Amino acid sequence: MKSTDLVLRGILLALILLLGFVSDSRAGNNSLCFGCHQDADLSRVDAAGKKISLYVSEVRFKSSVHGDLSCSDCHTRIKDDAHSAGGQKIRERVNCGACHEEQNREYLKGLHAKTDPKTSTRAATCSDCHGKHAVYRANDPRSMVHPSQVGKTCDRCHSDRDFTRLHALGPTSPGELFKESVHGKQGK
Repeated sequence: MKSTDLVLRGILLALILLLGFVSDSRAGNNSLCFGCHQDADLSRVDAAGKKISLYVSEVRFKSSVHGDLSCSDCHTRIKDDAHSAGGQKIRERVNCGACHEEQNREYLKGLHAKTDPKTSTRAATCSDCHGKHAVYRANDPRSMVHPSQVGKTCDRCHSDRDFTRLHALGPTSPGELFKESVHGKQGK
């Protein structure tokens, strides 16, 4: 066998291995991420001293609408193993609008996108209402925005009397109003 044949075969083998690796990671092979994030005790403490869970259920993620994606499709700032090796913090939120452009335009027009002047944070982000890693279609009863779940989802923030008073939402929380509406009653 000629040396050029060996070189060509070596290059071909390297390309096959590289393409296999790239396609495996693009198709949603998240084993490196779940290696840490499937630990139910994995957490961090935020600036306010609140414990934040970093646990992600692999089963729930894979059954979600995003289950075929790679973690890095959404978590675009994680480019290599430096994140896991040093516990590198993610400083940027996931940008759902990168894929969900129309929904993002609608969100930006609404009250939930308004910035709190005291904290410079948005009133609510996509994940507050839709979930983070277990996102389901609105017609799926597991979805946080399914009619049977909307009252509970809204109440996560809006049942807090201090919150409703601070944001001048009136004496009744929107979650309670929803439950009494025709839409809330359909979801029961």
